[in-house]
Amino acid sequence: MNRALAICLLLGLTACDERAKPRREELVVRPAGDDHPRARALARLAAIDRGAELIAVGEGSFVYGTKDPPGEGFEGRPSWSGVRWARASGTVELADRAIDAAIAGDAALVLEKNGDLVLVRGERTVIDREVSPGLALDGRRVAYAKGTPPEFDVVVAEIDGARVAAHPVAPSPAADYLPFFSGGEVAFTSTRAGFPAIWLGAEPKQITGRGVDPRDPAALAAVRAPDGRTPPAASGELIAFFDGSGVTVVKSSGATVGRVDGAREPMWRGRELYLDTPGGPRVATVEEK
Repeated sequence: MNRALAICLLLGLTACDERAKPRREELVVRPAGDDHPRARALARLAAIDRGAELIAVGEGSFVYGTKDPPGEGFEGRPSWSGVRWARASGTVELADRAIDAAIAGDAALVLEKNGDLVLVRGERTVIDREVSPGLALDGRRVAYAKGTPPEFDVVVAEIDGARVAAHPVAPSPAADYLPFFSGGEVAFTSTRAGFPAIWLGAEPKQITGRGVDPRDPAALAAVRAPDGRTPPAASGELIAFFDGSGVTVVKSSGATVGRVDGAREPMWRGRELYLDTPGGPRVATVEEK
């Protein structure tokens, strides 16, 4: 007799039926501890300058600046003045005005308001020009959207500035393309389907909102879509994005895992998802039920 069948007979058919049921994944949310990089950065920033705002967070450092008045950024996105990089060894001035920043180990990337993407590691090196906000890191690579509206390419470059790949995308308004990495592949947000959605790969395939008719208002209203201003964040096959009123987590297959109402600023640390919420910082994990 088959061993699995014998075990089922011993346990009873009900037990076997329960064991055969597919496991369901869901988000489990709990308060964030003080050891999270973003929590530490917020606490340290409060001691440095209560009027400043976090722009980027790394494991042991962060970039901050004073937010400019509305309308002074890029295509409706924010910009900051007096942008600095706070490290354990001291603070480094990065730019007078910037529209984005990121931290890659011992280096910082700052996107100046004129569109220059600059690498700061002791010296300052211009990686590229005509870059729009939305920097994404994957080890020693950075992805970004480059071009003059409405023509854009999603570009992947080495942190030292040597371009290694470029992924052309369809022309679209400046706010559409927010690239990020998912499982080593380049992904990005776009309205090429007629509404904001996430696309994955060098030959892009649509991840969210597949099969939705953009001419159907009821169907569009039911879609959880990226807001087009906040870059999604990914960890392996899991993708988290701000949808305008909360953070939705999907798989690269397109399957929805869960959502946290009111959450913002998704940031992965391994398989833990850090979120800013009205009730304070939270950490979400994907668990089987």
